Formats: sequence, structure tokens, C-alpha cells
Amino acid sequence: MKFRSRKNIFSYLIFAFTAAIIIFACTQGYQEEGFSLSIIPLYIISLIILVFLGGMATTHYIVTPSHIIYKCGFINGKIEINNIHEIVKGKTMYVGFKPALATKGLIIKYNKFDDIYISPETNDTFIEAVLKINPGIKITPHL
Repeated sequence: MKFRSRKNIFSYLIFAFTAAIIIFACTQGYQEEGFSLSIIPLYIISLIILVFLGGMATTHYIVTPSHIIYKCGFINGKIEINNIHEIVKGKTMYVGFKPALATKGLIIKYNKFDDIYISPETNDTFIEAVLKINPGIKITPHL
């Protein structure tokens, strides 16, 4: 079962702010140095914007009978569902590995010390799909 990542206004604001700064920096470089010196940073910055847009467009999670597969731009991976011991619902993880685009998602704790933050469109539907495979997972709601 495939789940797209939820996107919130914060993701779009970060992208818009980054793009505005980049465009401003490029226009300032063009005005001061001429076109030839400002073209290289423009290419680099355009590449950064494309990578960010690619991440926003391709972030999704797939629940298979044995794994959760995640993809966020160039970041891919999978987690064995039988190794998951807890899912924290509705909490945002600010540090660590986060192939997610929104807040108030799910923190999946697996193996002994590993965790990952994801933000499927609907937390409840995602949890139901995982619990069908491994009903022994502890679900902890964030208060």
C-alpha cells in the first residue's frame, strides 16, 4: 500500500524563502559583475532548487507484507516491520533521520536504538496497515 507524504505550509515557505534568497543573490551578482560571473552560481542554485523540488514531489512510503519502504528524493531505505517495536503518533522529531515534509507525523522506533520520522497523509491509515502485519507494535499517542 502506497502512502504519499503530507505537506504543510512550512515546507512551501522554506522553499519560497530559499528561492527568493537565491534569486536575489543572482540578480545582485549580475548587476555588479555582469552576466559571465553570475551564471555559474545560477546553475548551482538552480540545481539545489531542483533537488529540493524532487524531494517534495517524490516523498512516499510503501507498506509491503514485510517492509516499510521510504523514498525522499535521493534518500531511499526500508525497515523490516517485524523489527518495529513502537510508533509514536502525532509528534515531530527535530533531530535525526526525517524523510518527511510535515510536522505531527510518526516516529517509528525499530531495532534496538534506531528511529525514523515520517509524515504519511493520514497517520491512522498508515498505522492500521502496519498493525495488520505486526499487531505487537506499541502505539504511543503524543499528548
